[in-house]
Amino acid sequence: MSNVYLDEAMKAKADYQVALADMTERFHAIEKQRDALLTASVDVVSRWHSPKWKDLPHTGTYIQALEDAIACVKGSQDAMIEARKK
Repeated sequence: MSNVYLDEAMKAKADYQVALADMTERFHAIEKQRDALLTASVDVVSRWHSPKWKDLPHTGTYIQALEDAIACVKGSQDAMIEARKK
């Protein structure tokens, strides 16, 4: 009988370790996406306030990077919401 409880405890521990590794991986991915979003946002604001705005790349370049970063973060959030529903 005691082996059954030990087996169940070992399986629970293994399941926990797998879930923790998955959550850690997702967290690091979200951090990268957050960093990309922050960088793109700062670039747009810096361009807006730059006295030498004509010397910088076209605003559309910054806007596209910002849109891409937003879509990436939003996609991750939507995926996380769907995963929680399962």
